[in-house]
Amino acid sequence: SNESSAALMKDFMVDVMEKIRSKNIENLVLDLRDNSGGWDAMGIELYKFLSNTDQPFEFYGEGFAVTNDTAYLKYSDLGAADIASLDEELIPQEDGTFLINPEFDQSMNDLRPYPERFKGKLYILINRGTGSAASEFAAIAKSNQIGVIVGEESGGVYEGVNGTSFLRFELPNSKMYLRTPLVSGTLVVKPVAEAGRGVMPDVQVHFRTEDLLIRNDRQLKQVKQLIRESAE
Repeated sequence: SNESSAALMKDFMVDVMEKIRSKNIENLVLDLRDNSGGWDAMGIELYKFLSNTDQPFEFYGEGFAVTNDTAYLKYSDLGAADIASLDEELIPQEDGTFLINPEFDQSMNDLRPYPERFKGKLYILINRGTGSAASEFAAIAKSNQIGVIVGEESGGVYEGVNGTSFLRFELPNSKMYLRTPLVSGTLVVKPVAEAGRGVMPDVQVHFRTEDLLIRNDRQLKQVKQLIRESAE
């Protein structure tokens, strides 16, 4: 669940922060390349440790569901309690969608960085395989400028993504397994010049086919070069 995943992420990051402090690490590289995401709350927990300010922050804006029909939602990953509370949780809209009632999203209650947050220089690696919750984190990091983002345009869309809950079912004849999102979510991000794109890196470094053949990570090398230059 979101809650248990957030708790595990917090425990992991507390341990990581302790190791970083004990080794006096001043530069941290967060590699989100080919990270397809996971539970939303894990990105929020990660941000609480990596924010460059102690001020409260915003993460998710409004979310809209495409249906409240239990004939479909019985095939989803929603629990019985969620389905039983649909009338309170989903607010009908004129366009046929349903606004998700913010009162039901407990993860948005206390968005404050932890006192033991990382206070050094952060570098974030992204590429086209950075998607879902990983792309969301990169978008919030980009908007709030908490680190230097290096690599290639991410997957997903800077302003928000589809996901959260999914229909999951197998077609009876072909046996194809389908998984389709039920929620369109927005992120609280500052506007960019070109809307509708993925998260754009601050320093663009394209991966080449020959890099794979000779195991040359030119994107990570660029980060190391930036670290060296900042130390001069």
